[in-house]
Amino acid sequence: MNPPNGVTIDTSEQGSDEWRAKRCGKFTASKAGDLMAVGKNGQPLAGRKDYVTQIALERITGELEEFFKSAAMQEGTDRERTAALAYSFQTGNETEQTGFWHNDKYGASPDDLIIGQNGGVEYKNPKAATHYQTIVKQEVPPYYYWQILQCLLVTNRDFWDYVSYHPKFPPSAQLFIKRISRVRVQNDLDKLQSELAKAELEVQEIIDQVNGYNN
Repeated sequence: MNPPNGVTIDTSEQGSDEWRAKRCGKFTASKAGDLMAVGKNGQPLAGRKDYVTQIALERITGELEEFFKSAAMQEGTDRERTAALAYSFQTGNETEQTGFWHNDKYGASPDDLIIGQNGGVEYKNPKAATHYQTIVKQEVPPYYYWQILQCLLVTNRDFWDYVSYHPKFPPSAQLFIKRISRVRVQNDLDKLQSELAKAELEVQEIIDQVNGYNN
């Protein structure tokens, strides 16, 4: 589980003051989809600017922004280990939980790493409609795709397995697994790294403007 140079693994309890302090002001993998989302015209969506501004404000205040967790989101979290068991049963892969991998600018919290292999796993327990679209299209939803790529970027793993799980589907359709290999997505990894660097400059610009503002 040795991290790449410049990367630290924080194993503090989720929600604790230490955990919040480590995540504060960092671009996290769970929001990479906001950073990379573009409209039909190829331009960034409004959510990107909102996210960059949020990161800047966290660095100014030293406080992690609170976020609302819906009942559906909580249900997905509660089912995560069930999805992990289903994945291990299907693949034979043994997994282990880990912490928050980060450098001083961005990070990722892998759901699991695969024991004995240089890869990780991302579990999703989406609503029925999303799971249905996933198994029909046989593709990782774009928002989650960028989350996985940031996990690859931070951990320097060779691959990541995306898992979509819904227990109310028939047994043959409950589990979807798709592997994303680093060698096949290197161009997108470079794009993500470039976008993170660009966003970092924007964060600093916002910080300078806010700190220098005098009404």
